[in-house]
Amino acid sequence: MSLTESIKIIKTAKESIHSANVGGCAQAKAIDEKFQKVMEKNVGFVQLQKISDIINGQNESMDGLPTDISSGDIPFFKFAPISSVDVERSFSKYKNILADNRRSFEFSNLKKYLIVQCNAQD
Repeated sequence: MSLTESIKIIKTAKESIHSANVGGCAQAKAIDEKFQKVMEKNVGFVQLQKISDIINGQNESMDGLPTDISSGDIPFFKFAPISSVDVERSFSKYKNILADNRRSFEFSNLKKYLIVQCNAQD
C-alpha cells in the first residue's frame, strides 16, 4: 500500500470519528479527544504527511522535515509503512536472512531473496 493510500485511510478514520462526535455522545467525544491527542504527539506522522504531499505534487517545500532527508530520498518513501508493525516484521525477516549460517549469499542472490521475502504473504 502506498504512503498516500495509508494516510488517506487515517484521514478518513479521523473524519468519521469527528463526525460521530458531532452528535454529542460522550463516548464519541472521548474517542475523538483521544485520537486528537495521539495524532498531536505523533510528529513522525506529520512528517510522513508532508512527504506524501511532496510525492503527490501538492507541496514542494521540505520545511519541517529532518535535515538528514534530502530531496533525493523522497521517492523512497512512496511505499513507507505508517506503523512500526511492518518495520518490526521486516527486522525479523532480515535477522533470519543475515544469520551466521547465511554467509555464502552473493549480492545478486541476496537482492532477489529480499524481494521475494518482502513480497511474500504472511
